Amino acid sequence: MPTDKQPIDDIGATEKITRRVLKRSNYSTADLGAVAGPDHGGELAIIERIQTGMIMSEIYPISKRRKAHSDKVALRRWENEGGSMDEGEQ
Repeated sequence: MPTDKQPIDDIGATEKITRRVLKRSNYSTADLGAVAGPDHGGELAIIERIQTGMIMSEIYPISKRRKAHSDKVALRRWENEGGSMDEGEQ
């Protein structure tokens, strides 16, 4: 059921514009862009809604699993660079 209280025809048009914008950007939200034409304003509004609802990866909190994994990767990298002595060398 529509929540924006738009007529059904407008919702169908909005869905078509949304699909067109996403398809044109190959479904990548980083590449969204409006094209000049009769639906330019609608495309801009849809792009703004999508970007407003997104949480950018730079500000998204890191998960505990990813943090633990990144520590292990950093340790392996450090060991591979000669930062850790082999047990036989001590």
